[in-house]
Amino acid sequence: ENTIIGKKWKLVELLGKPVADQINGKEAFLKLLQQDKAYLYQASGGCNGIRGTFTTNTTTSVIHFSPGASTKMACPDMSIETGINKVLETVDNYTVSKEGDILSLNKGRMAPLAKFRAIAE
Repeated sequence: ENTIIGKKWKLVELLGKPVADQINGKEAFLKLLQQDKAYLYQASGGCNGIRGTFTTNTTTSVIHFSPGASTKMACPDMSIETGINKVLETVDNYTVSKEGDILSLNKGRMAPLAKFRAIAE
């Protein structure tokens, strides 16, 4: 059973730095959903909404995000959005904490590029 699908994950760390509770007054998050046979993601870096598809293999913890479509607003702080977009393009595997509440997106064996905490909708 895949513990990462069907949850909303709040971005708490990006490229080794803690992420503020809110960016531009909004929460930065990643939502992983399954619809029929497709895996869909929704994300936000606290500005624009990003949507796309992803593939994952739960046995090997491989994950790949397709480039998503994004709304095109300009916001005072675009740094988290830029970072999250870059991370989604780059990562190839994930790890989940033993408790199942922390999701790390990784590239190879490097330190996590992004960390998320499971939150209630």
